[in-house]
Amino acid sequence: RKVRATLDAVDSLNERRPPETKIAVRYYTQKPSFREVLFHDSVLVSPWVPRENVSQVPFLEIEANETGTSLYEGFRREFSRLWRAAELAQSGDAHPRKAPSTVVRRKPKPEVVA
Repeated sequence: RKVRATLDAVDSLNERRPPETKIAVRYYTQKPSFREVLFHDSVLVSPWVPRENVSQVPFLEIEANETGTSLYEGFRREFSRLWRAAELAQSGDAHPRKAPSTVVRRKPKPEVVA
């Protein structure tokens, strides 16, 4: 019931949004390790505890840095991997594990002029 209510809310929100800003939902079969909310320059992370009865879950905010070597990049890659696997599973691909990996590109480093 909660999943259906959430999907109905997403559909309602998407009715009023331009196509490029619509919310996408994908399902995956792998057991998650983290709750993750990914933004352009930061990620909110907390452990995944499925039977948790706590109303407020603490999240850790991890920001991207210029070198691309922060924990943010690891969580971003994991999110991209799960997102791609869910896309393949929903498209009916029989072998989603054999799909190519998703590449997450870093921002180009600024040139140093001497």
